Amino acid sequence: MVVSAGAKVLGGFVVGDGARVGSNAVVLKPVPPGATAVGVPARIILPDAPASQQGAKQEFSAYGITPNADDPVSLALKGLIDNAAKQNDRIEAVLAALDRLGEHLENTPNDRFDASELRRLMK
Repeated sequence: MVVSAGAKVLGGFVVGDGARVGSNAVVLKPVPPGATAVGVPARIILPDAPASQQGAKQEFSAYGITPNADDPVSLALKGLIDNAAKQNDRIEAVLAALDRLGEHLENTPNDRFDASELRRLMK
């Protein structure tokens, strides 16, 4: 059993063999063998499959960081960056098409975007 820093196990119950208690968790109920308790109050997370079927030994991540897992915030930021890059490519393609048609758009602070003018140019 592993009990991480700041965890509290409150009550007269059993924490099973190989169980893990995450940092700052407040455990109020029994933890089955091999399970992990995290949060306040603690949620019990059971392993997907026994370690013998997984082929590799599972490691406990005391700070909620699992090996080879992507950070959800970095995935969201990557999605936003990819979307901005696609939009930039599309804008460049529209500007290139307008240049081929002989229309040139100037980017000056006084110019305002006019969708109707763009539609007229694209006809």
